[in-house]
Amino acid sequence: MRFVEPKSAEQQARAVVFRVRQKVVAQRIELVNALRSHLYEFGYIAPVGLQHLPKLVAVLEDESSDLPRPARIACRGILRQIGSLGDEIAELDAQIAELSKESRWAKLRQTMPGVGPITAMAIEAFAPPMETFRRRRDLFAGQPVHRKGC
Repeated sequence: MRFVEPKSAEQQARAVVFRVRQKVVAQRIELVNALRSHLYEFGYIAPVGLQHLPKLVAVLEDESSDLPRPARIACRGILRQIGSLGDEIAELDAQIAELSKESRWAKLRQTMPGVGPITAMAIEAFAPPMETFRRRRDLFAGQPVHRKGC
């Protein structure tokens, strides 16, 4: 039987920030895909990915295109929602960056190549405390110490 250390309120709060960010990112992806599919119905094709959003914006802004006015207005509404979600994601990223500056372990993890504030704080928010492992490598093997009486 494995015993799990209870999470502190601070650790739970950090996990909530990540879960909210994940949900907002998923909503933005959903809206981008909806915009792509709506414009596809009128013959405007763009590859999958947020990096191709400017191509869709150009179609909406081009008054000389044959996109009907009601569709253009509706799609611009979707575009405003995408922008709003992008702003919310940026705020959450800034919050995560601030939290990473307060944490000694997050700062230490960020010295590793390829680890930024988001990855460092995700480890801190979701991984069990290091004290529950015999060796550091056990963290990645998922083998916590079995303590009697816990």
